[in-house]
Amino acid sequence: MEQINKEQLKQMKETSSGAVFYASPFCRTCQIAERVIEPMRKLYDVPFYKVNINEIPQEAVTEKIQSVPCLIVFKNGEPVKKMYTFDNPPYVLEQLHGEFQSTLK
Repeated sequence: MEQINKEQLKQMKETSSGAVFYASPFCRTCQIAERVIEPMRKLYDVPFYKVNINEIPQEAVTEKIQSVPCLIVFKNGEPVKKMYTFDNPPYVLEQLHGEFQSTLK
């Protein structure tokens, strides 16, 4: 997953759709969640980005992020799905597929 900074995130939200994975590099749960998401993202023709929430703490307030890890799906710059649970890969795939099925590779 490509890690993006504040300016890149702002641009993505203004101009496109995609999934943004909010995490902290010190969060063990975030590391596990990223390993669950990584293979699934290869199924869809949608960009997935990673944001270090420690570098952009205001983003947690803006997007009302309750905890990390958090994955938010944006369509045309608007958040349409927010996920916090990644311990059940079939559930994660089901949630992503519901949003991205029309973009299967």
